[in-house]
Amino acid sequence: MNWTVFYIVFCVAFLASSPAFAALNALGVRLRQVPPSGAKTWYGRPFVHWREETTLFVADPFFLSLLMALYATACLQLDWTPMRIVWASAPAILSVIGTTQWLRSVPKAEREGKLRTWGWHWSGPGARTTIAGYWHAVYYLVQATVAVSALCFLTFQPEISIHHKMGMVFAGAGYVMSLFHHQHLEKVRGHSD
Repeated sequence: MNWTVFYIVFCVAFLASSPAFAALNALGVRLRQVPPSGAKTWYGRPFVHWREETTLFVADPFFLSLLMALYATACLQLDWTPMRIVWASAPAILSVIGTTQWLRSVPKAEREGKLRTWGWHWSGPGARTTIAGYWHAVYYLVQATVAVSALCFLTFQPEISIHHKMGMVFAGAGYVMSLFHHQHLEKVRGHSD
């Protein structure tokens, strides 16, 4: 494994997660896209601040950064053939479709009266995307592509060591567990069904 690439990718992915969300959220407060951290409501609805999402503190900076670093180093180990390029590209297409659907779902839910809360990435009438929300959408797209490709393509390639594969599966499982924890907290707070 190329440890230099691993550490560089891990650090860049880490900085692109929670630290970037914090900086862009602070800019969103200054631009009046989201309320300051003490506000509990915004435009007549409860507001979920970015610091309330546990996935942003554990899953994104640790598990997804680990997965991204392992993904990058695994890609360097492969003998890339045209067929492998096609198979590795398929998750990107699925991720673009999934991200697009996700981005469309919030304004639609708001129009249909199904959106109970505002959040740090969608806020205000029309469920406008905030500056942090745009960054999160790009981050989500990249991470969804990496996760699907790593877990559905790279883990089945014979050149990748079992330890490398186990690391990718561990990072994916850690993210999923953190996501379940976050969804549980949202139910406890009354922010989801």
